[in-house]
Amino acid sequence: MKLYKEIIKYCVVAILCVNSQTAQGQDCKLTLSGYVFDETSSTPLSYVHVHIQEVNKHAISDDEGNFLIEGLCEGEYHLQLSHIGCETKRVHLHDFTQDTLLKISLPHTASLLGTVVVKGQSENNNDQAKLSIDRRSLEDGTTKNLSQLLEREAGVNSIKNGSGIAKPVVQGLYGNRLIILNNGIIQSGQQWGNDHSPEIDPYVADKITVLKGASAIEYGGGNLGSVVLVEPKRI
Repeated sequence: MKLYKEIIKYCVVAILCVNSQTAQGQDCKLTLSGYVFDETSSTPLSYVHVHIQEVNKHAISDDEGNFLIEGLCEGEYHLQLSHIGCETKRVHLHDFTQDTLLKISLPHTASLLGTVVVKGQSENNNDQAKLSIDRRSLEDGTTKNLSQLLEREAGVNSIKNGSGIAKPVVQGLYGNRLIILNNGIIQSGQQWGNDHSPEIDPYVADKITVLKGASAIEYGGGNLGSVVLVEPKRI
């Protein structure tokens, strides 16, 4: 029995010696470093998560796209790199026997917005947003100025200052908030005081149109939703 215990004791010591020699022979002080960049723009990627599956070690790339994992042994490793907005990439190291530097590119997931077509139908009647005075109506009011001619339309008033001096007011907008286009040219007189009426002879026009709401955006010029178009007859 005593001899049996001695044999077991020597076997255990031998096994420990072999394991110790194996551990000493394996270098576990190797480092794995790398540089991660965008595949399209070649700019460095920060906050990329690098995971070695075999040893469950992790690293995060810095602002320059660099990462470092220390304390690795020789062997075969599988790396997994993930980043927000990028497709996950896997890298296989077949024979890792020395300090290694990797240069890895990550492809960003394409997130392109296709063509968007917006279609709709206004609930309001288009005639309410567009008022027109034709040539015949202009000739019927030969004694009236521009503001007085427009007063007959819904939503249009005028600011009067003496005889024959008046500014049109469309839905509460007047002055430089209401654009008057005379043959395509903005009348600067709208920016003057209330004692200046628009310097326009309405009877040279073939048609006068008042645009209200979104339909006036087409003419730009800083208008807030209303435009008066004075349109002479084509020569």
